[in-house]
Amino acid sequence: MHTGNADTKPTMMQYTNLVGCCLAVLLILLTAAPLSAASIKSLDNLGRNLYANEIKERSARRMESFAALQSSLDSLNTGQEISSVVQINKALSLVEQSRQLQRKAGEDLTALSGYITANRMKLEAEGLDSFLPLAELDDKTSRQYEESLRLYLAAYKALLEYSRDNILPLRVGRQPEQGQYEALYNGYVTAANKLGEVDAERFGFVADFVREHPDLAPYVKK
Repeated sequence: MHTGNADTKPTMMQYTNLVGCCLAVLLILLTAAPLSAASIKSLDNLGRNLYANEIKERSARRMESFAALQSSLDSLNTGQEISSVVQINKALSLVEQSRQLQRKAGEDLTALSGYITANRMKLEAEGLDSFLPLAELDDKTSRQYEESLRLYLAAYKALLEYSRDNILPLRVGRQPEQGQYEALYNGYVTAANKLGEVDAERFGFVADFVREHPDLAPYVKK
């Protein structure tokens, strides 16, 4: 026979009753403290802010990458004569840098447009439909500019590489090297002129976009 303060283990019935009491207390606490209207509104605003901040961040990345691309192109197109291997190699480095920056700018624009398009219904439900026109930046004009710039950089690269590899024959005007150089140069000029035309169209599109959507100007250009 066991007496005194001997250890005893709770029976299954006692354990079940204890758990039931805890659940009952928890239920009472939950029903006694419902979410306030302010709390619900705060949650709604959180979702709205998440969408808005994502769009703003993607817009900022797009503008930064495009500004970097323009800076690289400006460094490439200084109008200075390129007549030495050192100068040619420097120009080739800028061409490659511009190609990489163009790729990044295109990816950032697609990321912005894609996000807005994929979340269109959610943005409308959150009252953020004013951001929807930003998806229009990735349009036919933008794609034409990207293609024209790609062809321009390719033509410039081909001209520079040929000039570097045949610099001595070209200095004395030897054929057939001189003829091939002139063909590459004409291709470069054609690509440059086409890029200028398309860039003017792109500039006009952006200007019209800002006039039509002035509130979105901070997300289009700096």
